[in-house]
Amino acid sequence: MFPGGVTPVVQLVAIIRSLPARKAADLLMALPVEKQLSVVAALEPDELAGVLIPMRPDIRQRILATLSADRLLVVIGKVPADRAAELLPMVPPERLAPLVAGLADETLFALLRQLPADVQQRVWTAIPRERGQSIVSLAYQLDVRAALRRSNADVVVPTGAPRGILVATIVGKHIAVATIVGDDGWTAVHDAKEAAHRLRTVGALAVVDRAPADEVADHCRTMDWIDIVTWSGAHDDHYLKRSMVAVLS
Repeated sequence: MFPGGVTPVVQLVAIIRSLPARKAADLLMALPVEKQLSVVAALEPDELAGVLIPMRPDIRQRILATLSADRLLVVIGKVPADRAAELLPMVPPERLAPLVAGLADETLFALLRQLPADVQQRVWTAIPRERGQSIVSLAYQLDVRAALRRSNADVVVPTGAPRGILVATIVGKHIAVATIVGDDGWTAVHDAKEAAHRLRTVGALAVVDRAPADEVADHCRTMDWIDIVTWSGAHDDHYLKRSMVAVLS
C-alpha cells in the first residue's frame, strides 16, 4: 500500500468504506489535510457521518467547517435521526440557524426528540416561532397516532391531507381524526367534519390537548357520528379509545 499521503483518493475511499467506523476515522485523521478533505468530498453522506462521530473534536470541527451549506444539510438531514442527533451538537453555532431552516419538519422533530436538553434549547432558539408551532403540531399528531395504535387502530396519514389529519381504522371502519394543539375544540371539530366528508369515513373524532369549550362538547352530543376528546398523554388513552368506540357504536 502507498503511504497515506500518496495513496490515490479513490483507493483511500475504498479502504475507508471497508473499515469499521473507528478505524476509518483513525485513517482519515492520519491523512494530510489536503488529502483528508479530498476523501471527505468523495464519501457519501451516511459514510461521512459515520466517520465524523468517532473523530477527535478538533479534526471533526475542521471538516465540518469546510462543508458547504448544502453538503452539511445533506449530511445532517439524510442520515438516520440517531446519527444526525450525534452530529448536530458539533455544528458551529453560527451555522445552526441556516441548517435548521433547510431540514424538513419531520427530520427536525425526530432530531429534537433525541437531543440533550441543552442542545434542544439551542436548536429551538434557531427556529422561527411560526415554524416552531408547526413542529409542535406535528409532535402532537404523531403522539396521538401512537396512542390510537395502542388502542388497536390502524392509523395512516391520508395522501395530501393537511397537518393534523389522520384516518383510524378499527374493526374495518374508518374514522377521520383531527388533532390540534391549543384549540378550544371548534377548529378541531370543523376539521374533523371536513375530513370525514372528504374521505368518506363513517365517523369523525376531534382530539385536543385541553378541555374543549362546553358549547363544543354540547354540539358533538347532538350527533352520533362525531365526538371530541381531550388527550394530553398516555394517561388519557382510555378516553381516546372510549371516544372511538362511541363514534362507531
